[in-house]
Amino acid sequence: MGFVKRNIELEEFLDSVGSKWEPLSDQEYKKIMSTLNEFIDNDNYWSLHGDEAFKELENKLPLEGFIFSAPKHKLFSVYESGGENKTIGYSVLSLTKLNRETLNHIECVVTNKQLTFACVLNHEWQTMCPELYVEKHA
Repeated sequence: MGFVKRNIELEEFLDSVGSKWEPLSDQEYKKIMSTLNEFIDNDNYWSLHGDEAFKELENKLPLEGFIFSAPKHKLFSVYESGGENKTIGYSVLSLTKLNRETLNHIECVVTNKQLTFACVLNHEWQTMCPELYVEKHA
């Protein structure tokens, strides 16, 4: 068994909104993180926070992309204090609805297939750590 685990709450949410999904393999997860890190580590992005971040993510629907956790990345270091720090990952198709509370509770990152943007969601979204949206500069 690999290091990428399943999250039943996320799977139930995706089923409830009619999205098609499948778990990521360890190899797929590593490739996604490597590609996403390329523009984040080079500060090659612009960002939004809180309500603006979540609205920008909603503007990207319908979405074909990935939902995953990123507990070991500096951008997502808020996850080091709280949450399960469990590595999860899914490929999603036809994601047409978001549930802000559910996704923040799961503590995940939502991104498109091209990995040109990402929205970080956190259980502390209403207090200390609002959502963070980053998009690669063109």
